[in-house]
Amino acid sequence: MQGTWYAWDIWTFFYVSLQAFENKPPDLIMEKSQADCYSRLVEALTSIKSVNKTDATTLLSAFGTLEKIAAASLEELSLCPGFGPQKAQKLHKVLNQTFKREENSN
Repeated sequence: MQGTWYAWDIWTFFYVSLQAFENKPPDLIMEKSQADCYSRLVEALTSIKSVNKTDATTLLSAFGTLEKIAAASLEELSLCPGFGPQKAQKLHKVLNQTFKREENSN
């Protein structure tokens, strides 16, 4: 009996939510995209495992561009607030590794 009420509650919530958006324009319902360059840079930097949003903001304030962050030395990165030697080393390694395309042997 308890499982039935739970399913009913979910269905009711879904139905009420649907009614709330019935006459709304599609762009209100759709996820907002982050169109500005700064947000995209922060998003790109935070895709690196050890970098959070605060770190990304710190890096962009210190260096200005992604190109300058990538060109920074290990010592320059570790001087940023919140960056110790380990985090700076991980970031430096990711930004300076070479990308090699594997050829298919088809």
